[in-house]
Amino acid sequence: MIKSAHKITPETLSEKIFQLPEEYKGIINHIAKNGPSISNKITEKTENLGKWKCSRKAAKIRINGSSQKFGMIDCEYLISKDPKSSRHGNAKDVYFLTTKGMLAALSTGLDIDEIYLYRRYVDWIYKRLKMKIEKFGLPQIKDVKLNDSKLFDIIDGFIKSRINVFLVWHYVNGIQLQRQIGTQAYFMDFFSNTNEYFHNKLPKILDEDLARFSRDVLRNNFSYSKILHVIDAIADPSPAFGFPNENNSVKQYMFEKITMISKYVWHWPFHMEKMQLIGDNIDNDYSVNPIPDFTYMPNDRMDIDIEIVKTVRKSIQPSLFLQVKSNLTEIGIDEKYAEEVLKYVWDKPHDSFRLMEMNRI
Repeated sequence: MIKSAHKITPETLSEKIFQLPEEYKGIINHIAKNGPSISNKITEKTENLGKWKCSRKAAKIRINGSSQKFGMIDCEYLISKDPKSSRHGNAKDVYFLTTKGMLAALSTGLDIDEIYLYRRYVDWIYKRLKMKIEKFGLPQIKDVKLNDSKLFDIIDGFIKSRINVFLVWHYVNGIQLQRQIGTQAYFMDFFSNTNEYFHNKLPKILDEDLARFSRDVLRNNFSYSKILHVIDAIADPSPAFGFPNENNSVKQYMFEKITMISKYVWHWPFHMEKMQLIGDNIDNDYSVNPIPDFTYMPNDRMDIDIEIVKTVRKSIQPSLFLQVKSNLTEIGIDEKYAEEVLKYVWDKPHDSFRLMEMNRI
């Protein structure tokens, strides 16, 4: 139970969860901002970073570890691969950021959009959304005024909301991940238990600032999750999901978009890390270590449609239902159609696209 907190931001949450020493921060900040790098390029920056100062020898120790210092590769902040030859003929390891490293890099003050791994991944999703599926032999959609960019904004917001849920949950429960290994298995386990109702799994939060921040995070998670639930229901080709105001062109459009991106949305921690290694023959799968059981139901749930201000309860406007419906109409879905499907899925849990297997085409 958290009794007090200072200013709550992704930076302060990441700082508490990963607790990276200062000399590690310069290394991870450089790679997070500039992309994969060799040790010489890293130390060119870190040797003059004040409290983050790190010499070439010190950086090598912190990256690879020693008897006194934990290694950023062993603890899965970085991946080392593909030695790169320098102009002098010496092979240099190239260091890539992991998904864990991306979340830890937030503690250095970077915004998620400033981190190369996140930028590259969402850019790739956007390009995939723009692809025309007729290359796979399906008929071309005609006369559909739906907005790829708005749909992308929903997906981008969804992934960011899941990142913030991860940070809030670990912060509130006092879970520290500095030397956690098997992190890909850990992420997949965590996010397989994360849906729109995840607010039921947080303990009671007494600090008002933290409660407000957490409520905003959980409302966003609910909204984005429910929007994707509606999109999934619209795209489902089975007769059981017919609606009176159904639009076949909208249905095909959503079907195609899910075909293109579903697994990259729902399994983003895994695919984000692998995406930067496309075209290489090295497999960097992590060993699967036992994962602690961290999902439970506390006595007090957080009502994400109600805010308490000086002991007075008031409804947050717009309501979650209206907020989600508004987002759906912004994509271009007819208001009546959006409301119809939304009412159908509203009280039904949704963990992932049922159509994910279509990605194999």
